[in-house]
Amino acid sequence: MKIIMKIAVITPGRSHLLDMSVQFVKQGHDVTFYTMVSKSRCKKFGLNKENVVSFFYVCAPLMFLFRKFKFPFDGNRLIYYLVCRIVDYLSSLYLKQCDIAITISGCSVKALKKAKQKYGAFIICDRGAKHIIVQDEILRKIPTAKQVYRKDIPIELRQYEMADIIALPSQHTFESFISQGFDENKLFVNPYGVNIDLFHPVNSITPEYDVIFVGNWSYQKGCDLLTEACKRGQFTLLHVGNIIDCPFPQNANSTHIDAVSQLELVDYYAKAKVLALPSRQDGFGLVLFQAMACGLPLVYSHETGGPDLRNIITKKEFLFEMKEYTADSLANELSHAISISKSLIGQRNYLTEDDKRQISWEAYGKRYNRFLVSRLKR
Repeated sequence: MKIIMKIAVITPGRSHLLDMSVQFVKQGHDVTFYTMVSKSRCKKFGLNKENVVSFFYVCAPLMFLFRKFKFPFDGNRLIYYLVCRIVDYLSSLYLKQCDIAITISGCSVKALKKAKQKYGAFIICDRGAKHIIVQDEILRKIPTAKQVYRKDIPIELRQYEMADIIALPSQHTFESFISQGFDENKLFVNPYGVNIDLFHPVNSITPEYDVIFVGNWSYQKGCDLLTEACKRGQFTLLHVGNIIDCPFPQNANSTHIDAVSQLELVDYYAKAKVLALPSRQDGFGLVLFQAMACGLPLVYSHETGGPDLRNIITKKEFLFEMKEYTADSLANELSHAISISKSLIGQRNYLTEDDKRQISWEAYGKRYNRFLVSRLKR
């Protein structure tokens, strides 16, 4: 007999939790999505308005300040921290009966406490990166990098303590929690998904760049290493995204494009031969999914979801993991990936139909559903 669950999902932004919620609805569950995102925007991404409790108008003034101005002394992160506290507080007031409460890490404590005490709900903290203490240790080794926001640490640690399960996207994030003494039975690893209809090969465009990097240009994502690797290999580089804390190379081989919508990314992936993601820590890196679905070979560090993808897809020869975390190792793997990309000219697709099913959001949702059903049956 099919089990129907009442699921509360609490997150300030859209994140992957909206995609997760859409899949839970498709499986017949009663889902309520508590967020600052407007109902109309949730609807745009597939979640019906009746499934959304939105605090958009309460949070909008703060988010306007957050997006339009750069405040000194970490002012922008303080604003977002306050938005999270507002979403948590209002979610606790509006929270309906639920069997399961899922929150993005760093957001909810009050709502989770109510879900547990009033409704006896099963609590899940969804953490999209390494354990925050491990993440903090990594970034502290690079003083010029954007550091973990100090106010987030006690919130995260409290959530880890409250949760029945911590949901993680990759093996390296799992390893980070194990290193902090967590029982593996409290951890659930479920790699993210990708919208195959949105990301697909474009065979009509001839790549004009060797390497593309998509996302925040930062030390956390290893962009200093990528700069040096491209210099050593004389690779042409295209960056699409925001520049955070790492200088972007000022030379003829490097091109920067400000962040674009997901609908435009397909055309930018088509401009490059391979994708690089040499992160020092990156929960998964959804760009890996996107670029792979667009037919690009991948070069990545162990501290991403690359190793997890390698376990999923059939043609593993198009995925290249750095042997060491050095510029030389990265340059070497980029060279191999660029070379093999020539075999994809005219047919930029190395995924089988089964691969595409396995990396879809539908597959992600089914894995999540099987896990929840098995845990609640205990």
